[in-house]
Amino acid sequence: MSDTKYLFSEFESISDQVWHERLLKDLRGKDYEETLIWEDECGIKHKPYYRETDLEENRLAELQACQPLEHDWKIIQSFDLQNDKIKAQVQNALEFGVDQVIVNGVNQLKEVPEKLGNKHKGKTQVKARLNFLPTEHLLNHFYVDPIGRELESGKTQDYMPQLSALFKERLNQLEPDRFLLVDASPYKNAGATIVQEMALSLAHALEYFDLLTDAGFTAGAIARNMEFKLSYSSSFFPEVAKGRAMHYLIKKLYQAYEVEEEPSIWGEGSAYYLTPQDPYNNLLRATTMSMAAILGNCQKVSTPAFDELAEPSVLGIRMAKNVQLILKEEAYFAQVKDMAAGSYYLESLSVQLAETAWDMFRSAQKTGSLSERFKNGSLKTELDASHEKRKQTYKNGKLFLGVNLYQNDMAEDLKIAQNKEKGLPKRNLANEI
Repeated sequence: MSDTKYLFSEFESISDQVWHERLLKDLRGKDYEETLIWEDECGIKHKPYYRETDLEENRLAELQACQPLEHDWKIIQSFDLQNDKIKAQVQNALEFGVDQVIVNGVNQLKEVPEKLGNKHKGKTQVKARLNFLPTEHLLNHFYVDPIGRELESGKTQDYMPQLSALFKERLNQLEPDRFLLVDASPYKNAGATIVQEMALSLAHALEYFDLLTDAGFTAGAIARNMEFKLSYSSSFFPEVAKGRAMHYLIKKLYQAYEVEEEPSIWGEGSAYYLTPQDPYNNLLRATTMSMAAILGNCQKVSTPAFDELAEPSVLGIRMAKNVQLILKEEAYFAQVKDMAAGSYYLESLSVQLAETAWDMFRSAQKTGSLSERFKNGSLKTELDASHEKRKQTYKNGKLFLGVNLYQNDMAEDLKIAQNKEKGLPKRNLANEI
């Protein structure tokens, strides 16, 4: 309508040139680039302010169109099958706000009812994370990720016969249940940057597509049963942008196979960025991680306990659950679709991350598949370099305030269990600095 009044329309618009000139004046001779522009570990430069002209309209529209339609997310908690208290932990979680429990460390599906009883058998609220592909004929809810398992253990095996048999069995289900996991946590735990994590996740998924389509399965069936798991750090804005960019990249990968499927992403706080020193600091980190995953439009989110690096306490497990319940029920995060949309900074950052990760993914494919790079050692070398570079940055005292600069000598530190796997290293940054 011609008489429509726009907010602040009575004020004269200011050009980019005027904004920049005023900024230079306020700097009083200081160099703009050196003073206000900072470059992150992915090589992306962050400016002090963003305007509409920073957005690429075509790419922005494509990225926004790839975001999920649902506002809500599932609250996830994970427990170790070998924990003697797991039955009570699972029951308590499901009774007090958790939507789904993941049982880790499962070798055979029959171990789950043996530990938990038959109450949850066949129900989606409890899902097993299998170390090995199942051999028994049981249509329970579970995750498998044989590539991820190879990366963690360092042991290679011919998993395709079992994976093919599993796909044939699962395709007969009336309701598809995403069971093929593309887990990015091994990359994050080894030191991957955000861009590396995204590019390696795409390579991880691509390998499943290539192997399974060669085995005769359609790309649509593979995508329908696939779920991505991203690992979140406390670098808030880049991590928010990562989730949004990843929705776009997964759809771009699917389109290469002529598949129209909505991506499913599970975001989990990374143990790499937790601290064993004065662990209550981790409450802030875990909250930041969860907020980033939610604002990044992950459909599932799991928050680590503040004492996750040791055996999580009852309080740690309860607080991890309550962080998300507060964000959902009291902060109303589940009421608004794609809350980051419209932020010039986050929109611009999402597009930049997507483009950088896609270029890295395509470039890496020229040097071999993910498995080939893992076997010849180049993948570990790449992640080692990222970790060492980051470690030196933190050792300089620029980040991790309260842990490496202002330590609490009265706090009791957690004892981290040693990782005995021989695959990609499982690191903890705070412990090393």
